[in-house]
Amino acid sequence: MKNVKTIQLGHWALNIVVADHFFSRLRGLLFQSVLKRQQGLLITPCKSVHTIGMGYAIDVVFLSADYRVLKVHAQCLSWRFKVCKPARHTLELLGGEARRLGITEGLQLPAII
Repeated sequence: MKNVKTIQLGHWALNIVVADHFFSRLRGLLFQSVLKRQQGLLITPCKSVHTIGMGYAIDVVFLSADYRVLKVHAQCLSWRFKVCKPARHTLELLGGEARRLGITEGLQLPAII
């Protein structure tokens, strides 16, 4: 069973699947259906991701332990690696969602887990 959390961002609700075990973190978005608007995958703990094998662009949002946005990499295409050493969590969204939802560096997100 998937661990799904919902957070409120302004007037948007964001449904987040939490990947917090070895195999769920390892799999990430690979072999999963394409993310939709207002859906995300939180990988924790995580300070680096790759997009090898991804068939669509994603936004990669690195978060601190208290869910403050440290870095946003928008529209990451396949075969990319992204790292943020101080990050504790990584939130993956459909490409363009971070901008649409107003997620920017420094934003404090509500606690997810």
